[in-house]
Amino acid sequence: MICTHPHGDTVNGHWLCGKCYAKLSERPKTYKTVRTPIASLRQEDSPPPARYRQDVFPAPISTDENGMTLSAFIEAMAKRLIALTRGGFTKPDAIDYAIDLLRGFEEPFGNPELDWSHAGAWEMVNEDVQYWDHDGAGSNA
Repeated sequence: MICTHPHGDTVNGHWLCGKCYAKLSERPKTYKTVRTPIASLRQEDSPPPARYRQDVFPAPISTDENGMTLSAFIEAMAKRLIALTRGGFTKPDAIDYAIDLLRGFEEPFGNPELDWSHAGAWEMVNEDVQYWDHDGAGSNA
């Protein structure tokens, strides 16, 4: 999957898009050529000579209106999954499950219609867990 969305966060060693939740190998960057005048070579009544350089702008980190980052939100979801399953998930598996769960909502991170707090992360997980089949030990069957 090729993603061109301009924001996200680093989650479990990958860049995760904050809109489509695609995993990318590195943080996206944009490049802009900038003209920089050279003041020491300027002569009177002439425009300053210039050099050009290329500035790199990394993709911004996704945050909600209260400052919660995408990585912190997924971390909260993963911790809740591990706690509810009493260690039935490893942390990398819990993170992957949380990402899949977010993909199912089809809402970009930070959308004001959803709660992106720690409590919201727990609520998303709690709601999903209601639909699991449970065995007597309390782990996923």
